[in-house]
Amino acid sequence: MVHLDLLTAEEIRRFVSPFFAKYPSFFEMPSKGLRELVLAVAEGLGDRTIAYFFDRYGHRPDGDDEADRLHRLETDAAGGAQCALRRDNERMDSAMMSRHLARILHSGSEVILSDVGRQIALLTDAGFEEDHGEILKRLGEDGGERIKRLYDFVTLSFARSAGQRGEEREATYRAVRKAIADAAGISPREHGGEGSKG
Repeated sequence: MVHLDLLTAEEIRRFVSPFFAKYPSFFEMPSKGLRELVLAVAEGLGDRTIAYFFDRYGHRPDGDDEADRLHRLETDAAGGAQCALRRDNERMDSAMMSRHLARILHSGSEVILSDVGRQIALLTDAGFEEDHGEILKRLGEDGGERIKRLYDFVTLSFARSAGQRGEEREATYRAVRKAIADAAGISPREHGGEGSKG
């Protein structure tokens, strides 16, 4: 489940579909076939992890001032870091972006968003799956332009906040969550907590 969450629809077709040509489901796949599937998917993922989409902004909750200063310099140098992030975004599809946006809605702080255990636990949360589907349905039409614009806003906001501290950084995170909630018509909620559709 973790590996599949990190794939675009095209990557799923490329890495996973050949296995389902032989086996009707994961549950009917023998251990050897399952092992081969996991290896094929892992090879295609490269260095992506469940929190990579957030970690790539260079946020450091432990407050590494020197690293943040270097990140700001890189970002200021003709928008270098932001351009790299946008190129990375171009490799994503609407489904992947909607999963990331749903993760933000289900994470009350950036510490939770970068907590691998909590992000893995979301994969079995019915509310997360429902919200991911709603974001994709509501914003993924028109060739995904609305979801791409929202994701670009999130990208630029998080890239700029990497050098922020304390309340300013928390305020940026809250503003990003609110922008996602407003655009999708879905209230932010914590994993396992109550939330309502807006």
